[in-house]
Formats: sequence, C-alpha cells, structure tokens
Amino acid sequence: MRYTPGLCQKVKRWHGGDQIERWVGSELLVAGRQFRKVIGVNHIPALPAAMAKDAPP
Repeated sequence: MRYTPGLCQKVKRWHGGDQIERWVGSELLVAGRQFRKVIGVNHIPALPAAMAKDAPP
C-alpha cells in the first residue's frame, strides 16, 4: 500500500490507540479506491483444499 506511509507522515503526535485506529481506517478507505477486483474471487474458498491435495506428503 503505497498511499499509507505518505498519509501517516502528516501525523505529528499519536494520542492513544483509538486515534491510531481512526487514522489507519481512514487511510485504508482512501487506499481502497485504488484496489483492483480479484478475478476468480468465487474460487478462493476452494483454494486451500486444492493446494492440500497437490502438496507432497
């Protein structure tokens, strides 16, 4: 996430955990606009089973 470090640098003082969570949450909302859709997202739940089947014993 290349946008998060730039936004965090603007904060001079962190006041408690609640403020940190608010800033990180707002940064993720801003960065979320840049995320791409995952192709084949419906097949992700079956991925661990398929990987376990092909793994060596």
